[in-house]
Amino acid sequence: MKETEELQAQVAQWRAAFDRAFAEPPPEAGPPPLDFLGLGLGAQPHALRLAELSALQALAGVTPYPGAPPELLGLVSHRGVVLPLYDLRALLGLGAAERPAWLVVLKQAPLALAFERFDGHWRLPGEACVPAGEAARDPLRGQVLRCPGEGTEQLRSVIDLGAVAALLRPPNPS
Repeated sequence: MKETEELQAQVAQWRAAFDRAFAEPPPEAGPPPLDFLGLGLGAQPHALRLAELSALQALAGVTPYPGAPPELLGLVSHRGVVLPLYDLRALLGLGAAERPAWLVVLKQAPLALAFERFDGHWRLPGEACVPAGEAARDPLRGQVLRCPGEGTEQLRSVIDLGAVAALLRPPNPS
């Protein structure tokens, strides 16, 4: 009999908590959190906005493209579509990647970018992404992300994939 009374008391507590959740005003909604992928270009940590990507995958099966500029590594297939694969490190002016192991596919343009190291995924509040200082401003890396690191906060340059895609578009003949 005691177990039945305890169970009824627990059910009454749950019912009261459920009813309170609808009676109280909703918590103030702040800006939604932002999702970032961490990556390494050589020894430098960087980040990409997850919302600008349609895929992340291990790099395999690159077909060389004859006469291509050095930053174009070749062609890759993604979901039945052939995409140009560019060396992200070279596009940012950091030299050629030694051994790219990963690629991301952009949502906004039919292209893929290769990089050396995938460091992880972070969901962070919007205020974790701040403008880079004037001395460090770069049209491709205009923001800095404060993200968790091993024991301390780590700063990562956020790569503007729209600016990267614009670099690779042919000029508009007008």
